[in-house]
Amino acid sequence: MKVRSAEEGDLQQVKKIASTAFQLHRYWTDRGLDRRNVEGYYEAEVDNFFKELSGNRDRFNMYVVEDEGQVLGYIVLKIDEYLSRAFNQRWGTIASFALRSDSRGRGIGSVLLSKALEWFREKGAERVDVSTDAENVAAIQCYEKHGFRTVYAGVTLTKVLAERAKT
Repeated sequence: MKVRSAEEGDLQQVKKIASTAFQLHRYWTDRGLDRRNVEGYYEAEVDNFFKELSGNRDRFNMYVVEDEGQVLGYIVLKIDEYLSRAFNQRWGTIASFALRSDSRGRGIGSVLLSKALEWFREKGAERVDVSTDAENVAAIQCYEKHGFRTVYAGVTLTKVLAERAKT
């Protein structure tokens, strides 16, 4: 098992992980949304992450953990310039973090998170934020094991203003 910076050749495997990993997230739990669109949303998000990778690696990075050529998970890191300026401290955020379902519960997430925190320290981050779903107990426990503490728990509300025809 090896943790390394993501490469263009990882794109399809990372997209596959992202398209199904966030089952507890609001878009998956909103039964008013078409599942194909939800999968597409996460795949497009990964495309955007890979585009950002070609930019400044001082502010943005993605790591993958692989075993025998298979990507088992990924983590996306960024230094948030807006928050850094607003609060006068270098502020890191974990933009996305997912594992293949068959890779959960094996300590792989902890390995990736340790690498992420190492990167944030190297970049001079003074604080790191991550958001997860309240029902994602395994993720919360992993973050807490690494020193994260809950500072806010919110609710997302939605109102459908126009019904769409079902196809």
